[in-house]
Amino acid sequence: MHAARVPAGPILSPAALMAEPQFQQRGMFHVASPTSGGQPLTLPAMLPVLSGTPGGTRWAGPELGEHTEAVLRGELGLGDAELAALREKGAI
Repeated sequence: MHAARVPAGPILSPAALMAEPQFQQRGMFHVASPTSGGQPLTLPAMLPVLSGTPGGTRWAGPELGEHTEAVLRGELGLGDAELAALREKGAI
């Protein structure tokens, strides 16, 4: 690729990308607070970074499965017995 003057570079894993000094120095990642006692979550920062109006992530989003029952009840109309059966099978 370089011989043909095509811009190219390595494809980094997420962990390698977050460890890159240039990305760290530029503030390209933001640590968001967990919703309910979970681990903090590292997310891409809001880009571009503007000095007068910097963006940010206020919330990491819901916990995994936090709204599962509400969705299954509201969207699919499942009742208590059906939800209990799904829990027993390990589906939820």
